[in-house]
Amino acid sequence: MNLQERRQSSQGIYRRVLSVVLGLAIVSLVVYANYSMQVTLSGRMTRKDFMSLWTGAKAIVLGLNPYDPAVWRPLRVAYGCNWNPDQVSPWPHWTHLLFVPLSFFTPEVAGAIWMTTCELSLILGISLLIRISGWEGRSALYVLSGGTFFFRPVFPAIFNGQISPLLFLVLAAAYALHWQGHPFAAGLLFAIQALKPNATAFLLLAVGILFLFRQDWRALAGLLTGGLGLLFVSWCVSPGWLLPWFLGALTGKGGGAFAVPTLWGLIYEFGGSRCWPQTGIVAAGAVYSGSNISVL
Repeated sequence: MNLQERRQSSQGIYRRVLSVVLGLAIVSLVVYANYSMQVTLSGRMTRKDFMSLWTGAKAIVLGLNPYDPAVWRPLRVAYGCNWNPDQVSPWPHWTHLLFVPLSFFTPEVAGAIWMTTCELSLILGISLLIRISGWEGRSALYVLSGGTFFFRPVFPAIFNGQISPLLFLVLAAAYALHWQGHPFAAGLLFAIQALKPNATAFLLLAVGILFLFRQDWRALAGLLTGGLGLLFVSWCVSPGWLLPWFLGALTGKGGGAFAVPTLWGLIYEFGGSRCWPQTGIVAAGAVYSGSNISVL
């Protein structure tokens, strides 16, 4: 290697290092801005949806059961939460495992990091969709990013520390993998939608049925492998968590379903206070299954 090639190589390394340093600096500034914003403008994370995710992860670290009513609310109160709508954690165990690294920070710092993660997830997800669509130029990225961040539901999702923005990135990445000819990896990644099963359970059911009728066996195998993998890992960490979570968290949501003017409110009217979850599963499964079969 001559002197000029060495110089070019060193310049390339310098540019890469500089890019990494600048990227970390920008992310750090965004984390700080989110920390200041959620403390001063939108309220502390201890009074937001993120607190449930964080507290469940903290319970795992402390060796406690987040699905025990004697543990859940006292643990939230111990870390400064005065908003306790649930008797036990409404999230599955595998979702709390994702947040274990953030549980070593305070809720405010962890919330700021998660807000930044959600913002990056939206940008990366939009970039993937643009790449798949074949659009060229940066104008599409700017326009779609601007439209996304000015879409009204995005703000509460980010400020409350919800998991939806990450699921958007996972959905876009799974679609990109399938589009590029990697159906097993796409199905495997798509199973991560189960991080928020109350919103994606019927979507996962519909996709599984679609894979089945299209005989996309590798994608279906990936979806089943991912789902069983989540259950296996979480079961190894905390055996027997599934039934207490289902009984304590899912059925506990029925108390407020009747007041919501949505499909769930209608299902509550038909199913009643005791049978509304079963009615919802049957009704939504039938609707999704019928709509997907009809387009095959």
